[in-house]
Amino acid sequence: MSQSTSFQKKGKPKVPPIQGTKPSIHNAQLLISSGVPSLDYVLGGGIPVGTVMLVEEDKYGTFSKFIMKYFLAEGVVCGHSVVAASQDVDPEAVVAELPAIVQEDDSEPPNCATADEKMKIAWRYQNIKPGVPSQSRTSFGHYYDLTRTMDLETIKMANIFYWHGSQSQPTESSGHFAEAGYGQLLQFIRDHVEGGGFSVHVNPEHRNILRVGVTSIGSPLWGPVEDIKDLCHFLYCLRSLIRSAFGVCLLTLPWHLFEPVPGAVERFEHLVDYVVRLEAWEGDVLPALRDYNGLLHLRKLPAINTLAPHIPESLDLAFRLRRKKFVIQKLHLPPELQESTEREQDELIGPSGSRLPCGKALDF
Repeated sequence: MSQSTSFQKKGKPKVPPIQGTKPSIHNAQLLISSGVPSLDYVLGGGIPVGTVMLVEEDKYGTFSKFIMKYFLAEGVVCGHSVVAASQDVDPEAVVAELPAIVQEDDSEPPNCATADEKMKIAWRYQNIKPGVPSQSRTSFGHYYDLTRTMDLETIKMANIFYWHGSQSQPTESSGHFAEAGYGQLLQFIRDHVEGGGFSVHVNPEHRNILRVGVTSIGSPLWGPVEDIKDLCHFLYCLRSLIRSAFGVCLLTLPWHLFEPVPGAVERFEHLVDYVVRLEAWEGDVLPALRDYNGLLHLRKLPAINTLAPHIPESLDLAFRLRRKKFVIQKLHLPPELQESTEREQDELIGPSGSRLPCGKALDF
């Protein structure tokens, strides 16, 4: 006669998945996509939830705008709550120009090459790791077409909130900030974190992600560039607020305006989690670099839930803007095939007509 027992195996409670997220394979941190798959790959799979990312703009702010549009468009497609804020431009105009998602029908036709033809092309590259993942169908991250804008009906149905503080006046929500815009924007974000159920201290029925995008933070329209106290205070409070919420904040900063202020850019970078700097070409460039539009510098990568930060395979990164997409790639320089040019530099003719192995004659 068997004796019954009350012992039951206790497993881990199942956490319902959040749309548009995935756990990191490195530290189990919850990740969201930036909207640029090649940027997600460089960052270690995506942007961790609860972090603040700073994009230091190129000189004219051309390419940083594309990263912001990708970030907001990914939030709309994934059904996340989006906060678009700016003092320089109308955030509604920015959202109205979000790129359209690439559908299955818009993809390139499949390759009809035979197996023998594929082997002739790929046999020597089969053991080489790719620098940037190619376009593939995945539930995490999407691809967008810059030549088409997102449907207005899709934007209207999305949960988007706008903040434009160009005419903001000092109020009670300004707090301890001398410039009213910083305090009001911080209070605006806090209200959505608490009112929308994005705080880690509450358990809503359906968990979602809050995406906050702020364009050109710290520009002259926010206040005097020489006074960085308000911006440092804002970044410190913003990081604390986002860290305790299911949200991610992306900021763009015209960092070149703060170069005359000693240590200003370094202080801003210390107060955020991720820092990416865009350096676009100006004027004529070398023929070997004409395939790229500029360099991408990883200024800061955090160590979250781990002892060491993620280190990409290469730090020599560049970005390209083509007609339909913005991608980040390894910086590859073409090989030097003109051997005669190198020989002219390495071998010089001496007074007697003989070639010298060095650049000048040796004196003893």
